Amino acid sequence: MYLFLAVACFVLAHWADGKITKLWWIPLGVGVIGSMLLYASSASTTVQGWLDVPIGWLGDIVSGVFGEQLPTMVVYGVLAAGLLLITIADLVKDHSYNSRARMALVGAPILAHGAGGWVGDTIAAIHGSGAEAAMSLVNGMFG
Repeated sequence: MYLFLAVACFVLAHWADGKITKLWWIPLGVGVIGSMLLYASSASTTVQGWLDVPIGWLGDIVSGVFGEQLPTMVVYGVLAAGLLLITIADLVKDHSYNSRARMALVGAPILAHGAGGWVGDTIAAIHGSGAEAAMSLVNGMFG
């Protein structure tokens, strides 16, 4: 259910971004709710599991070339933190729900499931609390 509602939020935010120009926070808010619902869905964990293979290959390549281990939790943490920073920097520069914001709002909740350490904990806390708020809102709307 949460994946369907997340996709619906992303589509609605994309549509509203072209129609509502003065109230930029409406499409952005709908996109953020979609991102939190995506984090709450089991599909984001499934996709993160699929990404374990190519990210594991990246770790193996780095290990083979440089002789130093690169755990997948580190790669997920760097990518998730980078997407979170892209979202913040993009919002400071451009308040609209543009392509950079879309990429970050879709990618960050998926990558957050694999991040480790305090970076992973921080990102998981942000997305987890946002997901709980979004699920509460959705359950109140649809029952």
